[in-house]
Amino acid sequence: MLPSGVYFENFAQERRHLRTAPQRAWAVAFVAFLLAVPWLANDYLLGIATVAAIALVAVLGLHITVGMAGLLNLGQSAFVGVGAFAAAGLASHGFGPWATLPAAALAAGAVSIVFGLPAIRIKGFYL
Repeated sequence: MLPSGVYFENFAQERRHLRTAPQRAWAVAFVAFLLAVPWLANDYLLGIATVAAIALVAVLGLHITVGMAGLLNLGQSAFVGVGAFAAAGLASHGFGPWATLPAAALAAGAVSIVFGLPAIRIKGFYL
């Protein structure tokens, strides 16, 4: 049998995300589109895009832990919720987005450390 597929000379070629010129062109066009959306879309579409981007970040985190690593992650949605709750609380008190986003990340990180440090000491498969 003859081999089929794409074979590379070294690992760096295999890990390259954008391998061909059309892939690079589409990636540049997509980034340009994403940068132009705030000036082209109305407030309603920007709100939907913001919620979709937040969900995308949470789903990508789940994809890494569950899909790629094969680990069951039951706490990530709770930590995303802690960050969202902290951001909403600060925003309702008049803080801007540049203050609420880092504070929400710190709040979610602090809660995850409180739950994560004892979980590291558990041996075996526990949910």
